Amino acid sequence: MHAARIQHKQKHTITDERAGESVFSSGFATSLRYDTRDFIPNPRHGVLAQLGYAHFSPDTGSDSRFERYEAQLRSYFALGNMRELAWETNGAFTQGNVPWNQLPSLGNSHRMRGYYEGRYRDRNTLSTQLEYRQKLNWRHGYVLWAGAGTMASRWHGLTRNPWLPTVGTGYRFTFKPGFNVRLDYGLGKNSSGFYFQAGEAF
Repeated sequence: MHAARIQHKQKHTITDERAGESVFSSGFATSLRYDTRDFIPNPRHGVLAQLGYAHFSPDTGSDSRFERYEAQLRSYFALGNMRELAWETNGAFTQGNVPWNQLPSLGNSHRMRGYYEGRYRDRNTLSTQLEYRQKLNWRHGYVLWAGAGTMASRWHGLTRNPWLPTVGTGYRFTFKPGFNVRLDYGLGKNSSGFYFQAGEAF
């Protein structure tokens, strides 16, 4: 097991097309991380806590001025040699003149599975999920998960707006110790999706 605190800064440069016009976002970001996971690609116990902040403005070459805040918390609990629980909560919050392509979204192959990425966007999003992971033998296993997410134009509206559900199951094949290939099927509200990738969703 290891414990680490890491702080870093980086420059973000993003371009996109919106309504036929070029949108250019450029800024600086910083993050703070606390990580005690035993094995990052496939943890069985430990905690990951992370905070992030990004600032975009014309001073750094961006077409618009806005800010983005992110928070993430993950916990992993081993339930013997063949089972574990994984839990995650994520929040993304923005303010200012946020371009459409920089609005936080709900739904992708890692969280809110069952919704395609970009279907739900707003200035603020919050989501959580709980996943049960069961090995059948050293090669094969399965997972079950349930979660929910919400969004709002103002951060205090997150507690009042409806929550979108997500549930699903997946198959795991271990091609080498600690590294899985996953096939997941997620169900959302009037939505579903398959996901085939290397590594766990979170």
